[in-house]
Amino acid sequence: MLVYLDDAAVNRLTQSLKPASVNKLYKLFSDEVGRLKINIHLSLKELKEDKLHEYAHALKGCAGNYGALNLARLAQDLEKSKIHANNTKKLVEQVSLQCEEAQKEALSIANNYKN
Repeated sequence: MLVYLDDAAVNRLTQSLKPASVNKLYKLFSDEVGRLKINIHLSLKELKEDKLHEYAHALKGCAGNYGALNLARLAQDLEKSKIHANNTKKLVEQVSLQCEEAQKEALSIANNYKN
C-alpha cells in the first residue's frame, strides 16, 4: 500500500510500461526529487526567491506526473510563497519531508520492477 504516491497513477505507469522501464523511471523520479529538494533548500538559504519558485514549479510538475499529489500541492504553495514570509521555512520543511517519503516509495517501486 502506497502512502505518498497515488495508487492509480502508479498503476497507470506500471501497467503500460515494461518492468525495466518502470524501474528506470522511478529511480529517475527519486533522483530528480532529491536534486530539487537540495536546490529548494539552497534557494531559501541564499534568499533567491525566483530560483525557489523555479524549483518549486519543477517539483510540482514532477510530483504530479508520478502521483505524489500531496507533494505537488505543497510545491504549488511554495511556488506562490514569498521568501521572507513567516511560513516559507516551515513549508520548505514540509516539502522536504514529503520529498524524502516519496523517494522511498519510488525506490521501493523501482526495486519491485527490476526486470
